[in-house]
Amino acid sequence: MIIEKNYSKSDLRVIEDFVLKKFSVPDVYKLKDRYEGELFLNNTIKKVLIFWTFLEQKEINYYRKIKIGFLSTVDFSELTKINLNYLENKKEIYDIIDFELDRLYAYVDIENKRCCLAGADAIFKSSNENIDLYLKNFNPPIFI
Repeated sequence: MIIEKNYSKSDLRVIEDFVLKKFSVPDVYKLKDRYEGELFLNNTIKKVLIFWTFLEQKEINYYRKIKIGFLSTVDFSELTKINLNYLENKKEIYDIIDFELDRLYAYVDIENKRCCLAGADAIFKSSNENIDLYLKNFNPPIFI
């Protein structure tokens, strides 16, 4: 199963604002002057879009209320019990013949604000109860 989700400029702006605040800089241009700033921004965007896409597919409807800071630091595999593989281009998703039951493939195109996830149907159709409990019982609270 392949899931594709497009995001808006305002979605990316929410993530950018979090990173700008974390680095105490006024705009993205100042952030990109710092090597670690641009790298951190890109990695944060990728992590958050992957989580948002996955949680929306799992019908965890409050996913937008989860703090960006939490999503940018939590280990996807720890939360979901699924191994995550990042792909360098979207074409690689279509080259995968057999999806493993414990592996999810992700490609994030930041420029076009798009996230693609691919994995076995069972990954997307399995119960979200454990993920839901983990998120709701996390301490300290992770919601805006």
